[in-house]
Amino acid sequence: MGEIQPARNTAPTPGGDGARYTTLQNRLTAFAEDLGRADALLAQLAKRIEGNAERATGIARRAAESDFDSKPVRLAEAVGLALGGNVPDVRRLARMAAATAQQADNARHTHQRLYGRLHNVRSQRTARTPKPGAFNRPT
Repeated sequence: MGEIQPARNTAPTPGGDGARYTTLQNRLTAFAEDLGRADALLAQLAKRIEGNAERATGIARRAAESDFDSKPVRLAEAVGLALGGNVPDVRRLARMAAATAQQADNARHTHQRLYGRLHNVRSQRTARTPKPGAFNRPT
């Protein structure tokens, strides 16, 4: 099993054109991809924790069978139980990451469905769009 690689920083930069259609689409895509990678890394982490828990429990069992001192045996058993208790939580976190990635993808599709045609029209015309309130008369 390979080593867990550190995640690269793909967090969107704040400010600027945050409300623009393309920027939001790109941010939702990047967010969903990052959560997909997190899901895979968390699944790998759960498998490694489970293996370490089984190994610690096995070491404790073999040490107990060989009449080893009881204190290290109890400590090894406690480590195995503690690690084993973390596996369901890590798996639940992986499922939550996958579900959130799916929701981000759904939000991107909904945003595209609602505003995609408007974006195409606005981005293909040559005339500049007046700012909101440009035609309001002072009262």
